Amino acid sequence: MTAPWTNIETQAVYHQQWLGFEGAPATLMADFQAPLVPQHMSLGLRLQQDETGPLQQTGISLSYAYQLELGYNQRLAIGIMANGSRFRFDATSLNADDPSDLLLGSMEGSSQQLNFGMGIFYTSTDVEDYDEPYFFAGLAAQQLVPGELRFETVNELANFNRSFHGFGLIGYHFEQDYSFFETSLQVLYAANNITHFQLGIQYEQYDTFWMGLSLDSSFRTGLHIGFI
Repeated sequence: MTAPWTNIETQAVYHQQWLGFEGAPATLMADFQAPLVPQHMSLGLRLQQDETGPLQQTGISLSYAYQLELGYNQRLAIGIMANGSRFRFDATSLNADDPSDLLLGSMEGSSQQLNFGMGIFYTSTDVEDYDEPYFFAGLAAQQLVPGELRFETVNELANFNRSFHGFGLIGYHFEQDYSFFETSLQVLYAANNITHFQLGIQYEQYDTFWMGLSLDSSFRTGLHIGFI
């Protein structure tokens, strides 16, 4: 889905969870996506930092997609991604009642990892016709190279295994006069049989406003609204 249309896209996101709890999860992310329409390609760059308690991850990702024309107003984009991450673990910030906990230690440690992802994304419309009704679907995978993540300077027995993550997306874009209505279903899968579902509904009136509703399998509901 890297720059699937004809526009350059940028975004920045800050996500803070569990307000009021020390060491609560926080995520900071920014990305830039640019289409190369004559070459049927697109490029993307993402910077991200995640921090949860004593564990911090800082990473940079590069993505590339090539679009195949399958016929009249049908496209299949094939994409790859490379991600480099630096992990930092601060054992001095941990408090526990069990002194034999494998994560306990008295030092800080860091580790670097390189990983890869890939995906496909199908749309039943051309890049110039995103204001027409269309169907879309995609499959993607991240962390294709699962492996161990250890901080030997902290405790060589503690292992944050990197696991395979899979994503699926399907939806339909209904075009109306000066507006559109879109529904989508997203499925997220992680190793050890952890599965998460999210349903999204969005309505936009061109050059005026947009609003959306999201429901997920964790019983969370989100209401989104914006003005153009």
